[in-house]
Amino acid sequence: MYPGDVKRLALVVASLLLAAPAYASVDDPLGLLGADVDKAVDVGMKNINADRLDVVILRALPGDVAGMARLRFGEKHLGPDAGVIMVGTESHQIGTYLGADYAAHGVTPGVVQRLIERVYLPEAKKGNTSDAILALVNELKLARTLGRDPAITPLAPPPKLELPWWWYLPPTVFIVLGLLVRFGMKLLRSRRRRARLRAVVDRLEDLQWQLKRLEPAVAKLREAEVPGTAHAALDERTAEADRELADLHALHRRTGEALKHGDWEGAETQLADADRRLFPLAASLAANLAGHRARLAGEDVAALLTRSDATLARWQRLSEARARWDVTTQAAARTQLGERLESLARVLSTAPLDVQGAEDYLDATEAIFGRALEATGMSSR
Repeated sequence: MYPGDVKRLALVVASLLLAAPAYASVDDPLGLLGADVDKAVDVGMKNINADRLDVVILRALPGDVAGMARLRFGEKHLGPDAGVIMVGTESHQIGTYLGADYAAHGVTPGVVQRLIERVYLPEAKKGNTSDAILALVNELKLARTLGRDPAITPLAPPPKLELPWWWYLPPTVFIVLGLLVRFGMKLLRSRRRRARLRAVVDRLEDLQWQLKRLEPAVAKLREAEVPGTAHAALDERTAEADRELADLHALHRRTGEALKHGDWEGAETQLADADRRLFPLAASLAANLAGHRARLAGEDVAALLTRSDATLARWQRLSEARARWDVTTQAAARTQLGERLESLARVLSTAPLDVQGAEDYLDATEAIFGRALEATGMSSR
């Protein structure tokens, strides 16, 4: 085709575009398909509800066929859901311009080109231009409806397992209960740890207080050691008590350090050891002071120390006997004996020791609880 022919063809097409009615389904100004075929294509397009696609049939198309289609689209004031298809019967060319609604529904230029190559060109090359046009129009409408190329099968969506609402109730309750139990146990452990720590701290403070209570007895011993004639056995007992007292002070410091470093078990073990040794030390200090008083008065120191050791041994055996009593059938007796043993402990640890008073108290206690002591196979003597 010569350049002059192309210009004339462009003028003819432009005049046709200006004179064409709005929303024409098929426009064959040169009668290339024939009136009957034009009518058949028009009816076929209406049957597939494609009235807003305007098809223009020409012998050949210019290079800027897309611009020509856009010009016709604007001249006919087509809406965003309409489009123009320019068809060249001899060159099997085709050009399109579709409204924005097509692109919004997935009919992109790439999809349009694939549809042309797949459904239009094979039929057009066979000479079935009308069938090719109807096939292309139908695929464009289907692609707009599906939002994709009709030949591309989308992946199947994952199956949705829809269960009734009550099915989720048991696991939800189980999870909530599990969380409550977990946080409840955590809170309980925290409270137990705080209570345990408080108990250890209280015991440590009580040990410090008990050691401070021994200071007056120690001061009295220092005053009584100087005058008079020395007594080897009494001096040895006093030195042993001094070493025990120093060791308990060191034990108190070690317990505090263990508590600071989180060694609760070690602190509790050391406190138990201190509790076991504290009362015998207090009784020993009281007996030693009584021994120094006897030395200064010229009395028999050895006999007095022997009697003081015997009172402590009798108190310890009474405590062991009480521990064997049944906590249900002998509960009242256990309580009464425990109160008397506490009173005896105060007598034995009060410096200087009243040996005679302690012996009288022990005799009365053994007389009151004699049968119960015999039932356990123990006595204080």
